[in-house]
Amino acid sequence: MARSPTIKFDVKGDRKLMKALDRLPKAVGRRIVPAAVLFGGRHLAREMKSRVADGPTGNLGESIVAEIVSRSGLRVLVQVGASTTKGRKGFHAHLVEYGTEPHQTVVDTKQVLAAEDGSIFGRVAEHPGSAPKPFARPAWDEERVKVLTLIRRKLWDGIRREAGRLRVRA
Repeated sequence: MARSPTIKFDVKGDRKLMKALDRLPKAVGRRIVPAAVLFGGRHLAREMKSRVADGPTGNLGESIVAEIVSRSGLRVLVQVGASTTKGRKGFHAHLVEYGTEPHQTVVDTKQVLAAEDGSIFGRVAEHPGSAPKPFARPAWDEERVKVLTLIRRKLWDGIRREAGRLRVRA
């Protein structure tokens, strides 16, 4: 089974940025970095949503989020894509992104397959497949530079803000 189209990114700052973060107390860095990376991730999520083909339910677009999935010190991993957590229904994102081949749909229970118009197929139906409608990869390909610039800018803003607060306290 194909994996759901999500984008994980890890930002490794330039030396100047990392030196500036090292000069601040660790607690400050642990506050600034997640906020900055999540900020960039949310921009990418908006771009992905704008590229999702309109479906009958709208569930796919509503399921696209940016979430922090792990953090350790200044390392933060943000996942951007369709989610199935918290009641979100993005389980079919990979089918939309990559498309499907023609296939048979078989019901193993005593139920039957039926269309919205009421026509009944029985327990087996021939699915014609679906063409790919990519939204995740094109969003990343087109917005990667902007996302990384937003993260870097947000990090520098946070560093300057926190450095100013530390000077006022001293």
